[in-house]
Amino acid sequence: MHGKADDAYRLAFEAAWASEDLVEGRHAFRERRIPDFRGR
Repeated sequence: MHGKADDAYRLAFEAAWASEDLVEGRHAFRERRIPDFRGR
C-alpha cells in the first residue's frame, strides 16, 4: 500500500528520528541521567 498514509508515516518517522528530544534522550540514557526534553 502506497500513498498519502505511507507518506505521512515516513514524514513522521523521519521527523521523530531527527528531533532534538530524541538526541537528548539518547545522550541522557548513555550518560545515565534524566533527560531535559524541550519539545523539539
